[in-house]
Amino acid sequence: MGNIISAMDALNISLKNILLHFASLAVLVTVVYFLLFKRIKQFMKRRSDEYQTAQDSISAEKKDVEEMKAEYSVLLDKANNQIARINEEAAVAAELQAKVIIEEAKNNAKTIVEKANKDMQFEKAKMKAEFKNEVADIAVDIAGKILMREVKSADTEKVIEDSLNEWVK
Repeated sequence: MGNIISAMDALNISLKNILLHFASLAVLVTVVYFLLFKRIKQFMKRRSDEYQTAQDSISAEKKDVEEMKAEYSVLLDKANNQIARINEEAAVAAELQAKVIIEEAKNNAKTIVEKANKDMQFEKAKMKAEFKNEVADIAVDIAGKILMREVKSADTEKVIEDSLNEWVK
């Protein structure tokens, strides 16, 4: 201990100076504590509260976003189901409409065929009537030619043959 005291005397350090320095330090720490520490502590608490509030807000918004995501997912599923149902209904309606159109086309085709058959029968009857008239005219011509001449069987056959050849042309 003797060395310490001699070293203290050499450095011009006394117990009184040491105690004054400790007292000054205690006063300085007390003043700093009352002036700065409370303010710094309040500032840090305010910042901590702000961060906590922001974190709570973010958590609440994240929860809201998750809820909205779930709601939108449900709505999207409903919309997809509705689209699928509408597509199915449209397909059924299109199939029914196609059947109706095909049936109408068949009926129209049937009507056209019937009309064509009627027209064909009318034309056939008309041709038969014209054929009968021509045959009658030819027969009258043949009869007239036969009566104008002396009736010989060779002449009659020749007149009939000529008339038939003329008629075939």
